[in-house]
Amino acid sequence: GLVVEVRTLAGAPAAEGATAEADGEETVVQLERRNELTFVGVDQPGTYRLTVTKPGYLPAVEEGIRVTGDGCDVETTTVLINLLPE
Repeated sequence: GLVVEVRTLAGAPAAEGATAEADGEETVVQLERRNELTFVGVDQPGTYRLTVTKPGYLPAVEEGIRVTGDGCDVETTTVLINLLPE
């Protein structure tokens, strides 16, 4: 599925207090925060628009994230997000 690493510009983990959503062709998935660095989710192949929001930071949006697989198994796609302060 999808693994999203969220950091500040200084490189510090920034997933704590943030939300991440993957908007696909047929579904919207709220990603699950695993720790202070990463979110995980998405179990269907497709192309997604990822939005990460956190108070005090500008929303981060990544378009065209491809998750590949055969419908039963999906490959892991890792996306790095650097949050910019407001």
